[in-house]
This record gives sequence, structure tokens and C-alpha cells, in this order.
Amino acid sequence: MSTSLFAFDDYPVPEPLWYDKFWIPKKCTNQKEKNHYIFQIGQYRSNLRHAIQTSTTSDHKIKAAEAFLALLVDLSVQAKDNDKISRNDCYFQWRPCLNADLSEFMQCSAFEMDLSMAFITLAAMYSNSACDEIAKTDVELETKISHAAQRLRQAAGIIDYLLINVTEKWTALPKGRPTETVKPVLQALKLIFLAEAEQLAIVKGLNSGQTSVSVLIKLLRHVSEQYEQADTLLASLSPFDTKLLTPEVRLFVQTQIILTRAHTCKYLAETAYKEERYGEAVGYLKKATDSLNIFNSGDVGEGFGLVNLQNLARAEHEKIKEQYRIYKHENDTIYFSPVTPEAELKYPQPKQLFSSIEFTLPALPVSRVDLRAS
Repeated sequence: MSTSLFAFDDYPVPEPLWYDKFWIPKKCTNQKEKNHYIFQIGQYRSNLRHAIQTSTTSDHKIKAAEAFLALLVDLSVQAKDNDKISRNDCYFQWRPCLNADLSEFMQCSAFEMDLSMAFITLAAMYSNSACDEIAKTDVELETKISHAAQRLRQAAGIIDYLLINVTEKWTALPKGRPTETVKPVLQALKLIFLAEAEQLAIVKGLNSGQTSVSVLIKLLRHVSEQYEQADTLLASLSPFDTKLLTPEVRLFVQTQIILTRAHTCKYLAETAYKEERYGEAVGYLKKATDSLNIFNSGDVGEGFGLVNLQNLARAEHEKIKEQYRIYKHENDTIYFSPVTPEAELKYPQPKQLFSSIEFTLPALPVSRVDLRAS
């Protein structure tokens, strides 16, 4: 068994913005120092934009995103309910990463949108860095799987933090915000990240040979369950957000549902075969083969790692189809065991392996200035 990870084809991109034009400390001591601190937030926003557009390394992008996010969160904390800072009207502009039209910048006057997009950018970078870990050729498989799974759990933790500290409190959602800032999409992303981390752990367990098949089946059941929950969340979007969201995100999730269910049936079939329950083994493989037939019709999407995932699904289909042919032939000619109908096939309870890694706000890249001081 192998897997293919969700890959962000593009990161959210912020339009340049100089916060000192909009967030202005009222006249007080150290006025110049306070103005410069706010000015630096705009500089770090530009640094992030530059890193996204030019940097080739995940770590450099992550550092730029963390530095900007730390300053932005500090500004939000200091400006909240503070009469020492006044805000002029302004719009925060970002190019989203999950919209059907990735060329369009979206603007919104809500500061929550600016915060949300900064968090989402960092989560996307951690997710893509997991893809980079898996692609390494000079690192042992178990090591790079462990590193990649940790990055995915960190990405899930960032989404957790965003949901609790920003999304839950942002009640008046304007229509001008990117679809990835909507609660169901964020919840779905978190589930995708955690499901992928568990898939990697399953690959590691199979490779090491030290994890029992019965445990791996339970883990696969939980992976499927998480993808199913993500699909339900994406299906719950309003017509407006459904139109905004690129369909490839949900296609990726639905492909993973089919593939992980098929893998579950494959390992259940092998277990049943070893225990001489031949008709049951054929029943599981028939279900797996039938479900994977959908990938014979060609590609249904290109972005977000879909091509690799669909190629993987087709390869798995050929393997499982051949396994089904062998099992069926043996049962038809040797064992003559009644094939278990699909409705009577049984599955074990899911087993959860991972949870999110709690996110801690990164350190400020510059010395903090208290904007609230008189």
C-alpha cells in the first residue's frame, strides 16, 4: 500500500498593505516607535509575499509566514477594545488558494479575514512540507514518513487554533471572503491532514512488518471515516461557497474514500482467506474491485495531487482485480464456498491513532512595542 498527499498548488497570496496607514496609535509618548512597529507589519507581509513567489524551500516560506503571523496576532490583541488605537477604513486583499478562480484577489474589510488567511497560509505550508519530506530520496522511508506525519499534525493544529480563536468569534461573515475561511472548509482541511498522517503511519507499519494486520485494518477504517466526515462538511457548504470552492478539493476527498475503503476490503479479504473463509474473502475483494472501477473512465481532475492519487487508484485497482480473479477462481474450482453478499460483510470498529499537535504562536521577529501605553 502507498498513498498520495493533498498538495496545495498555490498558497494564499497577500496584496501589499501598509498597516500604519490604517492602524494609528493616538498621540502619546514614543509615537515614532509605535508607528514604526505597525509599519514593520506591512514589511513582513511583503516579505511573506516575496517568499511565496520566489523561495524554493519550504522552511524559508514557513519562517516568513510565522514572522508575519506573529506580528499580525500581536496587532489584533493590542488593537482589540483599545481606545489608544484608531482604525481607518481599509480592505485586506488576498488571492485565495482553494477558490475555483485562483487568479482573482478577494478583498474584505474584516480584520478576521486577514488573520484567517495568514493562519491558512502557514497550515498549507506545513502540509506541503510533508509532501516535500516524502519526496526526499536521501532519507530512509520510516524517517521521512515520521517527519511528514508530524508536519501534517502540526498543520491540523494550526487549523484548530484558527477555528477556536478566530473563526468561532467571526460571526458576521461577509460575502467577499475566500471560501477557505469558512468553518466547514477549515474543519475538512483538518480532517484531511490527520487522515493523511494516519495513512502514512499505516504505510510505515506495513513496511516494518511490526504492526498486526488487524490493527492496520482498524486504522484504515478511521482514515476512511475522517475522509467521509470531510466530504460531509464540504457537501454542507452554501450554494455561494460551493460555487467558489474548486471541485478538485472534494474530488480528492472522495477519491481517498474509495481508495481507503478498497484497501480495507483487501486486508479483510486476506485475513478471511488465511482463516479459510473463502467466500467472505471473495466478497470483500469483489466490493473493492467494483468500487475502483470508477477510475477506468480517466482523470477527473488535475490539481491538489489528484493526478498522482488517481494513478495510484488505477494501479491498486489492477492489483486488487488480479487478486480477486485468483481468489474467485480458487473458490469456484476448489473450495465452493458461498460468496458473502456485500450487505453481510462485516467491518471492525475504527481505531484513531493521531490527534492535532497543539499550535503555539511563533516568537515575534522584532522587539515588541506596547501600542497601548500612554
